Amino acid sequence: MTLTEQGKSLLFYIEEAYNNLMVGERILTEDESFSNGRLSIGVPSHVGRFFIFDKIEDFHRKYPNIDISIVSRSTNELMQLLENHDIDFAIDTSPIGGNYSNLSILPLKEVSHCFFVKSNTSIEGINHITSVKQLKNFPMILPVSRSYHRKCINNLMIELDSEFTNVLSIETSEMILTAVQKDIGIGYVLRDLIEEEIKKGYFKEIMVEEELPKVEINLIYIDKYLTKVPQKYIKDFLGVSF
Repeated sequence: MTLTEQGKSLLFYIEEAYNNLMVGERILTEDESFSNGRLSIGVPSHVGRFFIFDKIEDFHRKYPNIDISIVSRSTNELMQLLENHDIDFAIDTSPIGGNYSNLSILPLKEVSHCFFVKSNTSIEGINHITSVKQLKNFPMILPVSRSYHRKCINNLMIELDSEFTNVLSIETSEMILTAVQKDIGIGYVLRDLIEEEIKKGYFKEIMVEEELPKVEINLIYIDKYLTKVPQKYIKDFLGVSF
């Protein structure tokens, strides 16, 4: 059984009315003291690891009665959750992709990628690397080929008239870190993700002369459905003014 064209039109208005009622209910229960309410954030796990937890900690300490949920999904899934009002807003890297005319997207921070190894790596020749193209025959641990991050670094190699020949492709940044910890090869992730580990001496960054691809971390939200609690978090803890 499927909806007729008239049914689809009616469903649009019913969903809009229902969403407005849900927002109205939240507005009535949230007060200026923030003594109750909820906050639901969607963020990929690798971005959440370095970008939101210090801010969440501060927010929770200041407003301990706010119920906080952090949801980790792929970009497409997060956008669907946002449109379904299952999360208040999302934080994700560019590009967002898709046709989302109802979403507001604001850049928060630009972050760079880096190559890195285990500090006491057994991989020979690491200290002599000065260029990305020298990594051609080294064991590499890279994001999967369909990912935006992998496509960008592959394009850089093409510009340098080279290509990686010894690659282990891994889906998540967390698993890339684990593989590097096991000294399987040279990893490639967002530098902010491993900044603390570099400072503590667990990982060593491989410095190259080329500028590595950068991405924007964005705030994605639907303006008319933001209630007081998520607005408070965005303004005071992300530094965004509406």
